[in-house]
Amino acid sequence: MGTRIMIQKAQSKLLKVSQQALRIDLIPGITYSQVSVHSYPNVDLKMDVLRPRTGKLLPAMIFVTGGGFITSNRASHLEIRMCLAKAGYLVASIEYRFAPQANLPAPIIDTKTAIRYLRKNAMRFGVDPKRIGIMGTSAGGYLSCFAGVTGHSRLFDVGENTDVSSEVSCVVDFYGVTDLSRMADGFDEKTVRAYDSPSACQALWLNGCTICGGVDASVSARSEEVQRYNPANYVDEHTPPFLLFHGTKDTLVSEVETDIMFQALRAKGIEAERYLVEGAGHGGSHWVQPEVQQVVLNFLAKHLS
Repeated sequence: MGTRIMIQKAQSKLLKVSQQALRIDLIPGITYSQVSVHSYPNVDLKMDVLRPRTGKLLPAMIFVTGGGFITSNRASHLEIRMCLAKAGYLVASIEYRFAPQANLPAPIIDTKTAIRYLRKNAMRFGVDPKRIGIMGTSAGGYLSCFAGVTGHSRLFDVGENTDVSSEVSCVVDFYGVTDLSRMADGFDEKTVRAYDSPSACQALWLNGCTICGGVDASVSARSEEVQRYNPANYVDEHTPPFLLFHGTKDTLVSEVETDIMFQALRAKGIEAERYLVEGAGHGGSHWVQPEVQQVVLNFLAKHLS
C-alpha cells in the first residue's frame, strides 16, 4: 500500500473591524462659475469635492489653496482636506483667477461665488447651508479672511447665485497675507526691495498686467488700494470666529501679517485664536502633523458641528 500524505488545512484569521471610518466620495471638476479672463468671456472655475457618507446633512468647508498669487491648484493640500473629510466635513477645494491673468478684486469675487454656489446647491451635496466655513493657505488664507469679513455685507458679491448669502460661520487662515505692503516686515533688505518691485507677485495681484490695462506700480506706491484690499479693515461685530496660524521660520510671508488680522479681530471683540508653529516655514511638513490638524478639528467642532 502507498503512503498516505496528510495535508493540514491552513487556518484563516478572523479580523473584526469597528466601522468607525467613513467612506468618502471624490466629486472632481465641478464648474462653480464661468468668468471673463482677458478676451475669453466664459472660462470655467472648478471645485473638487470630498464628501463623506454619513447619511446626515454635512457641515462644509470651502478650501482655498495658496499659490503665490500666480496659480491656484485646487489639488493641493490633500492631507488637511482628507483629515476634515474623515471627520465628517464636506470639503470643496476651489480654484480662482490669479495674476497676471486677473487682479483684485477678481479672486475675492470668485471665492465668494464658490460659497454661494455651495449654499445654493446644498441639498444636491447633502450640506447644511447654515454650517459652511472657509479655510485657506497663504494667498488662499488672504481670500478666506476676505470672505469672512465681508459675508454679511454683500461686498464683492458679483456673479452667479447672488440670491443666496456668501456668509461663513468660521474662518481658518494658514499663514495668509493681510496687508500686501507688509509681507517682508522683518526680512533682510534685499527681500524688502524685491517685494516692493512693480513686478513682485503681490503687485501684479493688486495692479494687474499693464498690457491689459493694469498699473505699473509697487504696492507701496498704491497705499490707498492696499488698504482697500486689507481684510483687517473690514472687521466688525458681524465677523465670525477666526483661527490663524503662522510658522516661526516663514521666509516668504512675515508673521506680522496674521498678527495684523488677529489684533484687528480682538480689538472688535471677535473670537479669535492664533498659533505660532515652532520651526514651520511657508508650507512644508509641519503643517500636515496631527497636532496642527487637531487644533483645526477642535475649532471646527466648536463652530460648525
